[in-house]
Amino acid sequence: MPSISIDTGNGPNAPMDIAPPRAALDVALRFVHAWSRPGLSQPVWYAGVRDLVTPAYARLLAATDPANIPAHAVTGPPVVRSSTTQAVIADIPTDAGTLHVTVIAADRRWWVATVIGIGLR
Repeated sequence: MPSISIDTGNGPNAPMDIAPPRAALDVALRFVHAWSRPGLSQPVWYAGVRDLVTPAYARLLAATDPANIPAHAVTGPPVVRSSTTQAVIADIPTDAGTLHVTVIAADRRWWVATVIGIGLR
């Protein structure tokens, strides 16, 4: 697993930060690696991301055509923007730009809840 860095410039109203749980970062990275595969068929691509995301986010991704995903690879380690016992927000660089990934704790595991940053083509 690549090293991580923590951004301490969260502003005056940022949540109290703790060291990010390794499991949360693992899920975020696994998701971005699985997401960044535009050459796969939709059913195979979706199977790769579905079990890493919340049920609500899985429903949104169910209609995604992976051919429209501009990224092909993760290009660096995650940069943690915020970390609490219930949520981690990390920036993960790809060859098409940076994804801002929010991972939440629920049902005794970590789930990707939202991803923003790179528009679909």
